[in-house]
Parts: sequence; structure tokens; C-alpha cells
Amino acid sequence: MGRLINHQVDMVAHFALYSNPNMGGWGLLARSKPRPSYYVYQLYQQFGEELLAAESAVPNLNIYAARRDDGAITVMVINLSDEAQTAPLVLSGNEGDTAVMTLFDAENLATDMGSDLFASHTYPAQSMTLLVVGGGGVRCM
Repeated sequence: MGRLINHQVDMVAHFALYSNPNMGGWGLLARSKPRPSYYVYQLYQQFGEELLAAESAVPNLNIYAARRDDGAITVMVINLSDEAQTAPLVLSGNEGDTAVMTLFDAENLATDMGSDLFASHTYPAQSMTLLVVGGGGVRCM
């Protein structure tokens, strides 16, 4: 996901729309439900197009930010670690704002987690969290 964002990819083509487990299960869809890779695209389509400055000092916790056409700021936090990580987020000029959170991890398949203050969050192991808020530059402490 981070590479897609950094290279500002406009279009992604997945090589297999459907596959059964006998073929390795590489398709976006199984017989009766989407596979996990499907949800990566669901989050990516909500990410903005105008990249904003974002940085993380926490190992294996990557952060990306963008502004969407509707003016909303989107923040994608990707925890590559095998452990949950807690880190405060600082949104320059928008202290006290709330964010709508969507979580994708082993238990939540791009699940809407509701609104919360844009502050410190715990990011589950090997997860992606999309936060949507208004604002400026973003920093993960």
C-alpha cells in the first residue's frame, strides 16, 4: 500500500479476480466472499490524491497523508510489526479534531470503527488504519 501511495498510482490491475483454494487463492474473490486483498483496494480508493507531508519516527509504523477532492484529509497508518503499537498522531493546526476510523487487520475487514479524537491510537499488528479528518501536515511521534 505504501508503494502505491508513494508512486501516486492511478490504476491498479489485480491479475486474478477469482480463484479457488486449489489454485492458491490469489484472486480478489473466493467463491462466496472477498479475500483480504480486496479490502486493501477499498481503503486505497478512499485515500486522497494530493499527497501531504507525513512522517513517522516509530519503526515499522508507516504513515501517509493526502487531501481528497472534497477537502478531507486522509491519513493511512500501516503497522508492519507483528506487535500492536501505540503512537500519538499530531495534525498540525487541527488539535482536537475528530477522525472517522476504518480498520483492516486479521479481525476487521475494512471495518468502520466510528469517530474518535485525532490523537493517540493503538494500531493492531499487521494492520492498516484509515483516518479521515480536516487539516494540515501529519506526524507520528
